[in-house]
Amino acid sequence: MFIFRMMGGILSLDFKILNYLQQFHSGPLDLIMKFFTYIGENGYIWIALGLLFLCFKKTRKMGIYLLITLAIEFICNDLVLKHIIKRQRPFFYNKRINMVIKRPTSYSFPSGHASAAFSSATAIFMHDKIKGLFAYLVAIAISISRIYFYVHYPSDIVCGAILGMIVAIIVRLMGKAIEKRHMRLYHPELYAEMMEKARKEEQGINDDEVEFLEL
Repeated sequence: MFIFRMMGGILSLDFKILNYLQQFHSGPLDLIMKFFTYIGENGYIWIALGLLFLCFKKTRKMGIYLLITLAIEFICNDLVLKHIIKRQRPFFYNKRINMVIKRPTSYSFPSGHASAAFSSATAIFMHDKIKGLFAYLVAIAISISRIYFYVHYPSDIVCGAILGMIVAIIVRLMGKAIEKRHMRLYHPELYAEMMEKARKEEQGINDDEVEFLEL
C-alpha cells in the first residue's frame, strides 16, 4: 500500500540523516550538544523562563501563556501520543551506535524536547517577536542535539515541533477569546473603546484624522 511505502521511505530517510550526522562527532561539539539537550530535558528551561516572566508585570501575561502551553503540550505529547504510537528510538534498532548520552527509556514519537521547545518559542514569539526569535534558535539547537545523539528520528523532531506550535497557537486563540469575553462582561466601556480602536486601525484611520474629519 502507498501509506506503508511512504512510511518506509520516511524511515529510510530518517536513518540516512541520523547516520550522516554521526561523522561530525567530536569532543567540543559533543559538549555543545550536551548543553542544549540537557537544558531541554523535561522542558526545564522553558518552565524556568515562564516562572521568570511571572516575576515582572511587563512579561507576566507571556509567562502565564507559556506555562499553560507547556502543560497542555506535555499532556498531548508525553501522556497521550507517545503511549498510543509507541515508537521505539533509533538506537533500539541500530545496536552498533556508540551512545554518548544516557539512553532514554520513553518512546520516541513525537519528540518531547522538540514539542516543548517549539510550543514555548511560539508562545513567546506571539507576545514578543525579539525574544521569540531567540527562543526559536534555542529550540532548533535543542532539536538538532536529539538527532545528533541518535535518540530521535528527524521525523520525531518535525512532528514534535509542529505539534508544539499548533498547541501554542490554539492556547493563544482560546486565551484571546476568553480575555475578550471577560472584558465585554466586566469592563464594557473599555471593551467598546478597544473595539472602536480596532475598527479605526482596520480602516486605516488614526485619532488625528478623526479629529480632522470632525472639524
